[in-house]
Amino acid sequence: MLFKDPNQDCKRSISKVSWHPEGPGNKLAVGYSILRFQKMPDKMPTESYIWDTNNPNEPERHINANSPICTLSYNPKYPDYLAGGSYNGLVSFWDLREPSAKPNL
Repeated sequence: MLFKDPNQDCKRSISKVSWHPEGPGNKLAVGYSILRFQKMPDKMPTESYIWDTNNPNEPERHINANSPICTLSYNPKYPDYLAGGSYNGLVSFWDLREPSAKPNL
C-alpha cells in the first residue's frame, strides 16, 4: 500500500510509524517532519495523520502539534491514547476519543 502525504505545500518524510496495538492491525499513526537541522521551511505544516489500511487514499484522522511530530506511539494499555514528540522538544498527548486534532496535553 502507498500512503501519500495529503499536504502538498512541503515535501516531508515520514519520521515515525506506530501501529495500533489492538484490533486486526489496520490502523497506524504516522508522524511527518524534516529532521535535517535548519532545513525546515518557516511555514512547514505540522499535521500528522492516522491512516486506516482499508482506505489508503485519505487519512482517517488529522493530528496537530505546535511543531512537526518527530516520533509518536500508541499507549499499549490504553490504545485511545497517543503521545508524540515534536521537533521543538515538546511532548504532546492526544485522547483519540475526543474529536479535536489538537493535543489534550
